[in-house]
Amino acid sequence: MKLELKKINKAINAISNSIDTEQYEEALFGCNIMQKELEKHTELDFSRHLYFNLAAQLIDVGTFLKRTDTVLKGVEILERHSEFYEKEYNVNYYYNLANGKLSLANNCGYSKEKVTFKNIDFYNDVKNLYWKAYKIIKKEDAQDLYQQNLINLANTLKQLFRFSEALQFYNIVIKENTIFPQAWLNRTSCLEQFDQLLDHRTEKMIAEIIKGYKFASESLKLGLPITTIQLIIYLNN
Repeated sequence: MKLELKKINKAINAISNSIDTEQYEEALFGCNIMQKELEKHTELDFSRHLYFNLAAQLIDVGTFLKRTDTVLKGVEILERHSEFYEKEYNVNYYYNLANGKLSLANNCGYSKEKVTFKNIDFYNDVKNLYWKAYKIIKKEDAQDLYQQNLINLANTLKQLFRFSEALQFYNIVIKENTIFPQAWLNRTSCLEQFDQLLDHRTEKMIAEIIKGYKFASESLKLGLPITTIQLIIYLNN
């Protein structure tokens, strides 16, 4: 016996609510059940739409729970139907696939390995996906997605040690009075790495780094102790 696609759709929408309320274990359980149910159906356009939503959820849940196996499931779904999703979802497809691959590359945020000749192609693939989304997204239609994609693109460029390019994209977001404090924090981190690479601190660069940490520390979206400690460490170096 298999669950009707309409009921699967309803269940997938419920999983989104679980993610929004940070009930990630419950969301993961739901994702696994719905994936099994979808596999019982012939892959038609409607089921592929459901797979797309499920893939995005698997990537989000897997990243939050530090489960690379779950993220990989989402990436595999997106790549399996790549031609269909590129046509139907374009920006959202590139963005979600880039998020999934970046999560895998960074081991869901736990990797301490820097970009090397062994993994540079993987990061370049991520960068290209964010770039594709950037080139076709309409800012006026999806402001938050536009800014978050820019931040993620800049973060990837930073990991590739392309600091000047990364700073250009951080600055685009910041000039628009972004609500995302991570733009300021990641821009500051980029300036620090650039500073270390050049081994030459200018007054302007120091002022920009301090301003970035202060802005982040005052934001309601980030914890004050973390950014304050980072500022103190920097000033004492």
